[in-house]
Amino acid sequence: MPRRSQSRSPSKRETTTTIASSVRLDPTYLSAGASRLSAGALWHAATGQYVYVSGTQLLAAHGNNNDVNYPLVVDASASLTGHAMTVRAVADVGDGRRIVSAAADGSVRVWDLTRELGGLDSGNIDPRCDAVLTLPPPAGQPVSSATAATLRPTWVCVTAATASETGRSWIVAGETLGRVAVWSVPTAAAGGKWTLVQSWTLPRSATALALSWIPGHSGQQGALVLAIGAADRLVHLRILDPTSLQFEPSLSLSGHDNWPTSLSFSPVSESHVLADPATMAAAGLRTGHVLLASASMDKFIRVWRLSIESLSDSAASGGGSDRAEDVDRALADMMAAVQQDGQLSTKAHVVSLPGSASSNDQRRLHVYLDSVLLGHDDWVHSVAWTPADNATSSAPPTALRLASASADKSVLIWHLERTSDDDDDSTSKTQAAAAAAWTPAARVGEVGGSVLSMHCVVWRPDSRAVAATGYSGAVHIWAEDHDNEDADNSKHRRWQPLPGLSGHTRAVVDATWDPTGRVLFTTSKDQTTRVWARPLLSSPTAPTMQRQRWAEWARPQIHGYDLVALAFADMYTLVSAAEEKIARVFVMPRSFARAMAAAGVAPAGTWADDRIGSVEAANLPALGLSNKAVVAAAGAAEDDQAPRASTAAHGGEYLDRQSYVPPTAAIDVGPHQRPLEEHLLQDTLWPEIDKLYGHGHECVAVAAAPYLGVATSARATAADATAVRVYRPDLAWHEAPPGLIGAHALTVTKIVPYLETLLDGGDAVRPWVVTTGRDRTWAVWCKSEQTENGSDWTLGGVVEKAHARVIWDAAWGPGARWVATASRDKSVKVWTTTMATATKVDIAHAATLSVGSAATAVAVLPLTPQLSLLAIGTEAGAVLVYLGDQATWRPVAEARGARGHTGAVSALAWRRVPGDQHSKVELASVAADGGVRVYNVQV
Repeated sequence: MPRRSQSRSPSKRETTTTIASSVRLDPTYLSAGASRLSAGALWHAATGQYVYVSGTQLLAAHGNNNDVNYPLVVDASASLTGHAMTVRAVADVGDGRRIVSAAADGSVRVWDLTRELGGLDSGNIDPRCDAVLTLPPPAGQPVSSATAATLRPTWVCVTAATASETGRSWIVAGETLGRVAVWSVPTAAAGGKWTLVQSWTLPRSATALALSWIPGHSGQQGALVLAIGAADRLVHLRILDPTSLQFEPSLSLSGHDNWPTSLSFSPVSESHVLADPATMAAAGLRTGHVLLASASMDKFIRVWRLSIESLSDSAASGGGSDRAEDVDRALADMMAAVQQDGQLSTKAHVVSLPGSASSNDQRRLHVYLDSVLLGHDDWVHSVAWTPADNATSSAPPTALRLASASADKSVLIWHLERTSDDDDDSTSKTQAAAAAAWTPAARVGEVGGSVLSMHCVVWRPDSRAVAATGYSGAVHIWAEDHDNEDADNSKHRRWQPLPGLSGHTRAVVDATWDPTGRVLFTTSKDQTTRVWARPLLSSPTAPTMQRQRWAEWARPQIHGYDLVALAFADMYTLVSAAEEKIARVFVMPRSFARAMAAAGVAPAGTWADDRIGSVEAANLPALGLSNKAVVAAAGAAEDDQAPRASTAAHGGEYLDRQSYVPPTAAIDVGPHQRPLEEHLLQDTLWPEIDKLYGHGHECVAVAAAPYLGVATSARATAADATAVRVYRPDLAWHEAPPGLIGAHALTVTKIVPYLETLLDGGDAVRPWVVTTGRDRTWAVWCKSEQTENGSDWTLGGVVEKAHARVIWDAAWGPGARWVATASRDKSVKVWTTTMATATKVDIAHAATLSVGSAATAVAVLPLTPQLSLLAIGTEAGAVLVYLGDQATWRPVAEARGARGHTGAVSALAWRRVPGDQHSKVELASVAADGGVRVYNVQV
């Protein structure tokens, strides 16, 4: 094939050099849904960062207690990456710097949150990764390439603690085969190496872990206790021998009827006692006691009380022991609460500690059941105690409370409450011990929507808010309302929901900016389509920094099939395709236009009401897949036909056949007020106005253009099934056969119409469409007069076997002068396209860019008619940016590792920020890791 000349004028080379030297790719936003894990998040007290698990990576969000609209903001440039498989648990090491994560890839990684990422961009070595810990194979089992994967541990839980009394930090991890491993490092050794000090195998897999230091009483030495929840329904306790540094088995606590899912220790601190001395005394709790909460799939939470006593303490008391010790004895002898199986469950356990000095002064660990809590209607996934405060700090004392998250979609806040007055003259010590009980002070959670459960709950370091991960990938936040508290009963304050974090929970497969360039639409295999926006308009009611923050503002579609593609037919009409044989057409409701104007995303009137009609919002009926229109109250009040007439312009006969939902209160956010997750799940849907039928197999791609209509492709294994079907809105969304057929032998993977840009020099729009296929072929289609077969599309040019592997994506250059194609053969090729006749295009290969990994997405931003930015997404998760035109290209920026994705990039989309006087450019990327990223591109 003839090649275009690679010679360029000096002025063009100078332009390239000047721009290339100033191109920079800065991450400004990152969103990814939280994984559904019982131990998938923590709120780091020392740094104030909320860290949660999202697939194979950890995301860190900075907290702002004074910002009710953005209490958490994810650091877009500092995700913690390195695990090759799904992360299963995360824990705080407790030294003020480090956290630890355990993954299914067999590694346990230690991260230092105080380190800066710096200029790292290669992703090979993350300076924040302090250590990578692995467990050797069992003795006598040699590892070969064939058995390595089988013997590699799949970690399911992890815990860590720094016990200053032992002078060491500890990490304990459990895996599916029942193995438990313990690593340790001296706390005084800066940069010390973590050492595997012990490992053993349980009869059943570990399901939850917790570590805590149990202080000694009356100056006695304490002990480090490890609690292990296992699939045998027991909670096993092990105590550290300070001499051998081995955790010795001590006892197993029974009572749960199903797997323990979460364990949480809390020492009773002086702050807890000072917050409510009377209630703590009534419960018999004092400084030095430690509480262990165990959650289970049996719907119960069991609270165990641990303390260390010695024989000398009892002998010295001479029967005159203090009240707390008498309460301990009373509770040990008290009859247990009757559970579902009718068995007695309270039993005092007294265990001798390893390393006791002498038999005359033998220390003992006292363990007994304090309470059994029943308040949830389904599995309890996680429990968390309020952080232990320092009584010498300036912060007011905080009461001891427990939060629990359950599959019943709720989070319960438990607190101790006295059930009777403590009268020493008439009440016995045994009655006084029973005069305080754990009761739920508040119940918060999700209501309605496609919600199944709440998962990991943690407290904010100041104990005034809780955060919980939900089934939809959101991080929910509820804060105590201290402004309107009841002075007579401060324990029953209101809990206010705050906008948290949200994100896709599965692979994001497509992304596009709306025709105005103001909001980003993404669609995912988690069966949702989401809208992301950053308010840019000035307003006296919103601080500048708040206006610059990205967030999710709507969820137009919540489907029952995995979504695969989306496109805009016009400013008001969205088309999406899923793994089903039809595509669906949605229209923008009035509530969305109002919300975007109120939020400062778009000026009022950007979307005209007369074009939207009376469609106010949408509802998704139970057991349905189609969003039903909610019409304006004025239109619905007259008769049943009124709303149908007002929306006929969009849906025509299809809308006339729909059953209308009565008007309800659609979500109307206040000025710069973000919607909550509950609102996103139910109140921001777009009504469906039509379905596009015709394909015999599941849809793969969808595209739209004014001269094209809507085009869709489906899976195909033969040439006669590869037709790209075209639907015309001016024909009431009926198909205009035969579509685009005759170029491919296998599935058409992408449909890319050429859209006129501002840099086309005023030339007429070329109605050309590119299609790419799994058969390694790509083709150009030209719109023409109707041909003999009734089609108005002609095959203008085709390149067979253009790549060595499947072609995933394509993008047009400015003026439709060239096309870039991205392939699994680890290359992007640039092809010149020259108009030969009105229906014929000459195609020639101009350049090949090797990117080191399968190229999965490509997008072009014209800077001048002869100069463009070419963005390439790879299977390794990198985003690469090249500068050039046709045959001459040079790399100018990249984002990989912590600034890129951990999964294959699915789609890229450029935009020029509307109304920005400096012509600000942004690049959106989505990937298989569930991530949505936005980069600020400085040119």
